[in-house]
Amino acid sequence: MMNMSVKGLNEAMQKAKGDVGKVRKAAKLAMSRVQTSTLTEASRLIRGRYNINQTDLLNKASGKPRIQAVGRVTDDLTATISFLAGGISLVYFGAVEYRRTSAGMTKRGRKGVTAIKRGKVGVRVQIERGKTTQLRQFLAGVKFGKGSATGTHVGVFRRLGKERLPIAESAVISPASMIGKPEILKPLTQFVQTTFTTRFNHEMKRLGVTQ
Repeated sequence: MMNMSVKGLNEAMQKAKGDVGKVRKAAKLAMSRVQTSTLTEASRLIRGRYNINQTDLLNKASGKPRIQAVGRVTDDLTATISFLAGGISLVYFGAVEYRRTSAGMTKRGRKGVTAIKRGKVGVRVQIERGKTTQLRQFLAGVKFGKGSATGTHVGVFRRLGKERLPIAESAVISPASMIGKPEILKPLTQFVQTTFTTRFNHEMKRLGVTQ
């Protein structure tokens, strides 16, 4: 979870000379814009390093958000964005299984199966852009949800022993861990500071507090 709050507001209020209410309004409007734009910027920075598309990063297959703005800006001028702690399935990082069958080699991904001439048996996946990993695992479809809200999810699985069963789905880094990486968190923090300053000055002028 990422909490963003305003600092130095008292100084701005002292300079406002009676327009304290407008200063708080300007700050709240600016922080609201920051909350929305930071969600987009966080997604952009994460996808710049990790091989996952925006739709899969922001939402699970069930529709539950992985990253989302939480509520509105509070009275103490705090805005919150949540990042799920659960790992993301390897299939969302472009995992492809190469399998040898009686008819020849096949390549299977989220979009289906195609016949190929050659390939190394197993799963190939690129979690971080430019870095491909080969795994002795396989793709399989599993059902999720209950009642009418059900669907099928294709995931990458591994066997937990020498027998056919049991198996477990392989997942990797979570959105919460992604956002904590210095190469993502540092520029995102700078973005928040710059965006708030720009929007706050804009709102102060629009409300007539400053020229």
